[in-house]
Amino acid sequence: MMKPILCTASVFLILTVSPLNLVYAEQQSYGPSTKIWNTNVNKQIQLVADITNNQDVKQPFAYIVQVLGSDGKVVMLNWMTGTLQPHQSMSPAQSWTPTRHGTYTAQIFDWPCLVACGTLSEPLTMNIVVT
Repeated sequence: MMKPILCTASVFLILTVSPLNLVYAEQQSYGPSTKIWNTNVNKQIQLVADITNNQDVKQPFAYIVQVLGSDGKVVMLNWMTGTLQPHQSMSPAQSWTPTRHGTYTAQIFDWPCLVACGTLSEPLTMNIVVT
């Protein structure tokens, strides 16, 4: 029987358990009980999640980050792929520098590959207010 992959969120992100129970997650947030993060125009931020492979086999992954504007259009899309060795942990990150004021939604996806392959967890979602 395969052990689940453990994912925990950094200070301002949320991970949830997938329907397949491949990913275990804890809820953490930036600030007291909030899913909103405030930043400024032209200030770079890092969108980070901590992931751990609790299996005894290698686990390929695609760490995908997208930021949506208040109109729902994608304003940033980045990803990285790799393979976690058995019991290995890492904290992948993607940076984003907002260039306009507004409210944005950042989503992080943890997939086993980039194309048509399902998901390892539900997306992480957070709101970002840029002033």
